[in-house]
Amino acid sequence: MPFQEPGPAHRPRIRRLGAVVALLTALLLAAPLVPPGRLFSPLGYLPLHTALEFAAMAVSVMVFALSWNLRHQPLNSHLVLLGAAFLSVGLIDFGHALTYPAMPGMLGDSGPQLTLDFWLSGRAIAALGLFAAAVLPVRSWPPAAAVAATIGAVALSALVWWLSLFHGDWLPRNVTPAGELTAFKIGTEYALSATYFLAALLMLRRRGDWAGANLHFLAAGAWVLGLGELLFTLYVQPGDVVNFAAHLYKTLAYIMLYRALFVAGVVAPHKALRQNKAELAHIAHHDALTGLPNRLLVETRLRALLAPARRAEGALLLLDLDAFKNVNESLGHAAGDELLRLVALRLAGVLPAGALLGRMGGDEFAVLADEVRDDAGATALAQAMIAALKGAFVLGGGQELHIGTSIGICRFPQDGDTVDQVIRNADAALYEAKAESHGAFRFYTRALTERVSHRVEMERRLRGGIARGEFALHYQPLVRASDGAVVGAEALLRWLPPGEPAAPAGSFIKVAEDTGLIVPLGEWGLREACRQMKAWRDAGLALDVMAVNLSPQQFKRPDVVETVAEALKAAGLDPAALELEITESGLMGAEIEATLRALKALGVQLAIDDFGTGYSSLAYLKRFPVDKVKIDRSFVHDIPDDAKGVEIAAAVVALGKALGLEVLAEGVETEGQLAHLRRLGCHTLQGYLLGKPMPAEEMASLLRGDTAALHRLQLFGAPAAAAGSAGEPALSVA
Repeated sequence: MPFQEPGPAHRPRIRRLGAVVALLTALLLAAPLVPPGRLFSPLGYLPLHTALEFAAMAVSVMVFALSWNLRHQPLNSHLVLLGAAFLSVGLIDFGHALTYPAMPGMLGDSGPQLTLDFWLSGRAIAALGLFAAAVLPVRSWPPAAAVAATIGAVALSALVWWLSLFHGDWLPRNVTPAGELTAFKIGTEYALSATYFLAALLMLRRRGDWAGANLHFLAAGAWVLGLGELLFTLYVQPGDVVNFAAHLYKTLAYIMLYRALFVAGVVAPHKALRQNKAELAHIAHHDALTGLPNRLLVETRLRALLAPARRAEGALLLLDLDAFKNVNESLGHAAGDELLRLVALRLAGVLPAGALLGRMGGDEFAVLADEVRDDAGATALAQAMIAALKGAFVLGGGQELHIGTSIGICRFPQDGDTVDQVIRNADAALYEAKAESHGAFRFYTRALTERVSHRVEMERRLRGGIARGEFALHYQPLVRASDGAVVGAEALLRWLPPGEPAAPAGSFIKVAEDTGLIVPLGEWGLREACRQMKAWRDAGLALDVMAVNLSPQQFKRPDVVETVAEALKAAGLDPAALELEITESGLMGAEIEATLRALKALGVQLAIDDFGTGYSSLAYLKRFPVDKVKIDRSFVHDIPDDAKGVEIAAAVVALGKALGLEVLAEGVETEGQLAHLRRLGCHTLQGYLLGKPMPAEEMASLLRGDTAALHRLQLFGAPAAAAGSAGEPALSVA
C-alpha cells in the first residue's frame, strides 16, 4: 500500500504535524492585518524567489524520479500519477521562474502576465494530481503506464509553454494594465485553494485504508498549498510580506510532499529492509523452536574465542537427552517440541554468567563456557545441568515426563584449538558418556580419538563389506520343549571379511545402527532368510518357522510392510513360515500398532523379543496382535538358583498361556535351566545347549538327522555345554 509506514511510532509525528498545520492556518487568518508595503526591492527579491522556485522544482523532479524507479512495484498507481503530475509541474515552474519580473528576457519580455500564466497552469496540474490521488482507488499499473504518464506530462508541459509564449493572447488576463490582480486570477486561486483543501480532507478520510504518517504528510502538503494559494490572492505587489509568506508556504508544502513521497518510497522501505535483514540474521543464528543460539552461532562464538588474538581458555559441553526419541514416538512431535523448550529453560537457569547455551539440532544442546578454565569448574557445571534435568517435566497436556542427559566435555585450547577439533572431541566424549550410562558426563581424552578413529574405520569397512557381499546368515535352532524337536530357526547375521574369522553381529551391529547401515543389511538378511527357508522346504526339510529380528530403525520405516511383502513374494514363501521379532524398544510410537496390524494382515507371525526388559510389556500384549513372547536371557541366566528369575520366568509363561501366546525362552545354556523351563511349561527353547548358530549347510544336516547333528540334541541326561560357551544375544539380521 503506498504512503504506508507501519508501526505506532508515527503517532507523535502526526501530532506535531497537526500542530504545524494549525499554526500555519492561524497565521493565514492574521494575514489581512499585515500592513501593505514592500519587504524586498524587485532586484533584491529576485534571487530569493528564484531559489525558492528552484527548490520546489527539485522536489518535483525527485518525486518523478522516485515514481519512475518504483514503477515495477505493486500498487503503484498513485506514485505513477503523482510522479507524472509533478514532472509537469516542475517543467512549468521552470518557465514561471525564467519569466518572473526582472529576470533576463531569455524567453522574451518577462512580466506579470506571462509568469502568472505559467504559475496558474502549474498550480492547476498540482491540485488536480493531488485530488486524483485522494479519490482514485489504488491499483497496480504495468510499468508501461509510467512511460505513458511521463510522455503525457512532457506533452502537457510543452502545450503550456507553447500557449504561454506564443499565444498568450488566447489566455485570460491575470493582471490589469495598472498592475493589479484580475478577478480571474483571484478566482482561480480560490478554486485551486478549494481543490487543495478538498483533496487534503479526502485523504484524511481514507487514512484507515492508508495507515501511516506518510499519508498525513501528503494531506498536510495539500492543505498548506491551499493556504498558500489564499495568500497569493491577498498580496499587493511582488516582494511584499504576504507574497513572500505565500512562497514560504509553498516551499514548506513541497517539503511535506517530499516527506510523504520520498520517505514512503525510499526511507521506509529501507528501514523495512534493514529490519528484515536483522530478523533474517536472527533467524540464521537462532533456533526457531527454543529461541536459543543455533549451531552456526555457537561455532562463530567458539571461533572468536579460539582466534590467535584472543586465545581464550574454556570448555565446550555437548548435551544429548536420554531416550528423547521415545517421547516423539510415543507422544508425538508436538510433545517433543514442548519438552525441548522446557529443557532449554531449565538449562538456562543453571548457567554461569557469560556462558552461551545453544541448540545444535535435534535433542542436542551445547554450552560454551569461556569462564570455566579447569576440570573442577567443568565438572560442577555438568553436574548442575544433569541435576536440573532430573526433575519431572509436566507438559501442557498434563503428561509427566522424566528425562536425563549425557554430557561430553572438551576443554580448549589444550584439547582442541580449532572449531572442528573442539566440537569433534566434545562429541567423542558425549558418545563415550552415552555408551557407559545415562546421566553421565565424560571429559575428552586422547584415547577417545583412537576409539572414534576405530569407529570411523569400522563404518568404512562395513560399507565396503556390504558392497562386496561379505555378509552371511547363520541359523540357531528353535527347539520344542516337549520332545526336543527342531521346529524353527532364527537367522543371525555374520560378517565374513576375506582372510579373517567370521565376526558376530555384536562386533559391528552398534556401528551399523548408528550409521543407518542396519537398514540395507536388514533388508538383505530378510530376503536371504526367506529364500533359505523356501529352499529348505523345497528340499523336504521339516521346519515350521524362520525367525528374523527386525531392528527398530527398519521396523519404523514407512515401507517396512512393502519390504516384507516383496521378500516373501520374491522367495515364494508362505507368510505363515516367517516370524518377525521386534524388540520392546522398537514398539514405541504412534504408528506402531497400525504397522503391526498391516504385517499381521500379510499372514506372518509376530514375536516380542527381549520380553520384560522394556517399560510397557503388558500394555503391548493387550494392544498388539502378537503371537509369541521371548523371555530375555537375563531372566534365564540364573535359573534355577535365582528365586526372582524363576518367579519372573514362571509369570511370563503363565501370562503367555493365559493370553494364548507361545512362550520361547532364549539363552538356555545348562541342563538345569532346560529342566526347569520344561517344568514351567515353556513351549520353545533356544540356546547354546541346544545348538549354536551355524551355517545353512550345517543346519540342513541337523534337520536331516545326521549322526553328528543329532548328537547336539542329546537334551536329556547330556553333559552340560562346554565351559565358556556363553549365550549369544539374538542379534538382529536387520
